[in-house]
Amino acid sequence: MVSVILEVPKPEEPARFLRLETFAPFVGDEFNLSRGNDRVTMRLAEASPVGGHRPVECEKFSLIFTAGPERPLQQGIHGFRHETLGDFELFITPVMSPDHDLNWYEASINREIVP
Repeated sequence: MVSVILEVPKPEEPARFLRLETFAPFVGDEFNLSRGNDRVTMRLAEASPVGGHRPVECEKFSLIFTAGPERPLQQGIHGFRHETLGDFELFITPVMSPDHDLNWYEASINREIVP
């Protein structure tokens, strides 16, 4: 077994945290959302770049999360918790799901790259 230690940016550093390379290693992982006293478990299904024309100094990517249909979420800012990434907020939107057993949600990130 090989262990890999990742330097994960902190959510308090949004310029470094909101990057495709931050989320890509965690595709398949569970993320928890708190909704009042309720907790919703989601899975990061996809982290992918978004095509199209963009200035070199910008990064555009999409995060697709899935969750069971029993507790649908509204579009908006939600608090996330992940074992490695910690606590952070993302604006997510429900999107069309090809799987009737799951709800899909997307976070679209379009940001200036900061060295």
